[in-house]
Amino acid sequence: MQIHQSTIFDVQEQTLSLLKSSQSVVDRLIEDKELHVKNGLVEASYLDDAKSILKNEYQKANELEMVIAVVGTMKAGKSTTINAIVGHEVLPNRNYPMTALPTVVTHVKGQSIPTLNFTNKEPIIKLSQRIAKKINGMTVDEAQGIDFFHHKDVEGILSTLKSKGQLMLSNLYEGQEEIFQFLKTLNDIMRLAKELDIEPPYEAYRFIDDLPTIEVEFQHLSQAEQQEHGKLSIIDTPGPNEFGQSEKLKAIFKEQLQKASAVLLVVDYTQMNSEAGGAVREEITSVQNSLGERFFVMLNKFDAKTKNDVSKEDTVSFFCKLMDGSIGPESVFPVSAQRAFLANRAINELQSTGSLNVQENWVPDFGQIAFGEDWEDDIDDVDDVKKKALKIWKKSGFETPLENVILEASNNAALLSLESALSQLDTINSQLGEGVNSYKEAISISVDSLRDAIKSIESDKLKIEAIQTQTKKSLSEQSQAINLLINTLSQKAIKDASKQTEQLFETKNNMLFEQKKTQKTRDEVRKQKIFDRIRQKFNKSNSSNKESFENLIKNGEIKFENSEKAEAQNFISFINKALEEIQKDAHQSTLSQIDKTIINFNQRFNKQVEEDLKDVLLQASARLKDSGLTMTLSLNKISTNSETTPLETISTTVQKSTETRFKTRVKDSMFSKFANWFSDDWGTETYSVKEEVYIIKIGDIKKKSSIAIEKAMDKISMNADQYLSKHIQPQIEAYINDVSNYLEKYRKTLIAGLSTQKKSKEAQELLIQRLEVFGDEIKCIVEDTNDSKDDLKSTV
Repeated sequence: MQIHQSTIFDVQEQTLSLLKSSQSVVDRLIEDKELHVKNGLVEASYLDDAKSILKNEYQKANELEMVIAVVGTMKAGKSTTINAIVGHEVLPNRNYPMTALPTVVTHVKGQSIPTLNFTNKEPIIKLSQRIAKKINGMTVDEAQGIDFFHHKDVEGILSTLKSKGQLMLSNLYEGQEEIFQFLKTLNDIMRLAKELDIEPPYEAYRFIDDLPTIEVEFQHLSQAEQQEHGKLSIIDTPGPNEFGQSEKLKAIFKEQLQKASAVLLVVDYTQMNSEAGGAVREEITSVQNSLGERFFVMLNKFDAKTKNDVSKEDTVSFFCKLMDGSIGPESVFPVSAQRAFLANRAINELQSTGSLNVQENWVPDFGQIAFGEDWEDDIDDVDDVKKKALKIWKKSGFETPLENVILEASNNAALLSLESALSQLDTINSQLGEGVNSYKEAISISVDSLRDAIKSIESDKLKIEAIQTQTKKSLSEQSQAINLLINTLSQKAIKDASKQTEQLFETKNNMLFEQKKTQKTRDEVRKQKIFDRIRQKFNKSNSSNKESFENLIKNGEIKFENSEKAEAQNFISFINKALEEIQKDAHQSTLSQIDKTIINFNQRFNKQVEEDLKDVLLQASARLKDSGLTMTLSLNKISTNSETTPLETISTTVQKSTETRFKTRVKDSMFSKFANWFSDDWGTETYSVKEEVYIIKIGDIKKKSSIAIEKAMDKISMNADQYLSKHIQPQIEAYINDVSNYLEKYRKTLIAGLSTQKKSKEAQELLIQRLEVFGDEIKCIVEDTNDSKDDLKSTV
C-alpha cells in the first residue's frame, strides 16, 4: 500500500486545520457558560472530554503518529508482548502491578540504545514531597503497620524520601538499566501513595506528550523500508485489575482507549473467561465502533495449550464467539510472547556476538525452552542453538501479527493517524451539532409545542422502562428454560459417560481387549501394545497365585507386584487418558448444545430489544419533527459477550500397599538341612513376609469419573445461570439505559429552552444568534471532515 507524499500532506494540512477549528469551537463553548445545559446534550463535562481528545488527535496528526494501545489484565503478558514487538527488553516484568502510568514506546529508525524522556516530571516530584512529609511525620508504630514499607524493593525509595524529602528525577534516562530503575521508582511512588491514601496526579497525564516515552528502533522494523512520513508508537496501559480503587486511573485508561489509533488486546489463553478479561472487553466495546478494523487480539501463552485442547482454528473461532462476532478470526492471533521474545533475542545475539552469554538472566529461560533441564550441555553449540531459536520463533506464532499489524501499522502510520483524527472529529462535532441545534430549536418554537414535546419524551421514557421490565421477565423465563435443558442434558451426559466407563472394563467387546479390525492410529497401536504386554505378563502363568488379567478386572481389583511397577503406571496412564476422553466428550457435547441455545436466544432477544427501541425512537422523532424539533440518535448493535466453562478432569492413581505373603524355607538345623537333601518337603517351615504391591481399584476409578462429570455439569449449570444474570442482563440494561439517558439529555435540553423562553425577547434572540453561529461552524466542520475522509481514501 503506497501513499503519495504530496497528497497525504494535503490531507494532513486539512485535518490539522479542522482540528484547530474544532478546538476553537469547543474552547468558546466552554467559555460561553450560558450555552451549557446541565445533564443535557452540551454539558461542561462532555466539552472537557472533547477538548482533551481533540488536543491529543492534533498531536498525533501533526506528527502523523499511529498509536496502538496495548491493553489487558495484569499477568496477561502486556509488557512481554511489547518487548517481543520491539525486539528489546524495554519494559520490566514484575509479579505485582507495574503499569503505574501509561508508558509510550516509539519506533525511531537507527536508535539501538533505548532512551526514556519524561519532561512532565513536576507532578510526580510534588507527589513525592507530599509522601515524604507524611512518612517523616509518622511514629515508628504507624510505619511498622504498613506492610509495603517492609517490601525489599522499596527500601531505596524510602531512604531517599526520608533523607532528601522528595524524588530526584531527570528528564532523560539512557539504556535498559536506567529505564528499568526509573519505571520501578515511578511504580513504587504510586504504590506508596496508594498505601498512604494520597491520590496521584493522574489528571496531569491525560495527553501523550506528558507520558514517559521510550524511543528505540523496533528490531523487526529495522529492515523495513524507511517511511518519509509517519510514526509508530505503542502505549502500555494499566489493566482493570491494576486500577485498585482509583477511578482517575480508570478514567486515564478509558481516555487512552478513546484516543488510540488502534487497540491490541492481550488475553491470557489460560484465562480467557476470567472476570478481569471480561472487564477489559466491556471497556473496549465502548470504543470498538470508532476503531472499526483497527482492533486486534493476541491470545498470549498459547504454548500452554495441551494436546487435549481444541485446535488453534477452533480456539480463534471460539474467542470470536466470546466477543459476540465483533471481531473476525483474521484479527485474532494465538501467540507465545515470551517464546517469541527469547527466540528473537537469541537469534540477534548470535548474529552480533556469535554466542550466548549464560550469565545474562534471559539465557537460562531460553535454554530451558530449547533444550530442557540439561540446557547448559548444549548451549555452546551455536548451529544447534540457532536452529532451535528459529524453530521456537516460528512456533511462537508471532510472525503473523508482526506482519499483519505492526509492519502494516508502520507502513501506514500517516494514513491511520489521519483516519483516527477524522473519525474523532466526526463523532465529536456530530454530537455538538445536535446539542447546539436542539437548544436553538427549543428556544425558537412555541411554549405549548415545547411542553408537548417534553411530555412526549417523558411518555417515551416510560415506554423504554416497560421494555426494560419486559426484558427482565424474558431473561428470567429464559433462565428457567435453560436450566431445565441443562438438567436434561446433564442427566443424559452422566448416564452416557457412566456407561462408557463401565464398557472400559468389560472383558468382551471393549477397548482394552477387542482387537479392532479398523485402521488404528499410531497412538492406539501404542496403547494396544502396552495392554498386550500387561495381559501376557498376567496370563503367561496358570499358577494358583496368579489370576488372569480378565478375571482380575471382573473381580474389581488389579494387583501388580513390586517388580511390575512400570506395567502398573502404563496401565493407569492409559485408563486416565480414556477417562479424560469420556469426561471431555460429555462436557463438550453438553456445552455445545447449551452454547447453541444461548447464542440463538441472544440473537433473537437482542434483535427484539433493538426493534422495540427503534420503534420508540422513530415515533419520538416523528412527533418532534411535527413540533419543529430534530432528533438524530441512531442505534448501534447490542454487543453481549459469551462465556464458557473450563473442564476439570479427575484422574486416578496407583495405590501403593503391602501384603502379607506366606513362604517356606529350610529350618536352621543340621538335621533339617540333611533331611531336605532327600525331599523338598522335609525339614521346612512356613514364615510370613510383607511385600509391596501396586493396586488399582476399578470401583474407585468409576466413582471418580462420575464425580468429575457431575462436577462439570454443575459448573455448566451455574455458569449459564450466572451468564444470563451477571453478563447478558447488565449489558442489555446498559444498552437500554444509553437510549434512555440520551432521551433524558434531550429532554433536559428542551427544558433549558423552556426556561430561556422566560427571558426577554432580546436575550433570547442574542442566544439564538450565538447558537446559530456555533451551529453553522460545526456544520461546516462536519462537511469538511467528510470531504477530507474522501480525499484520504483517494491517497491509497
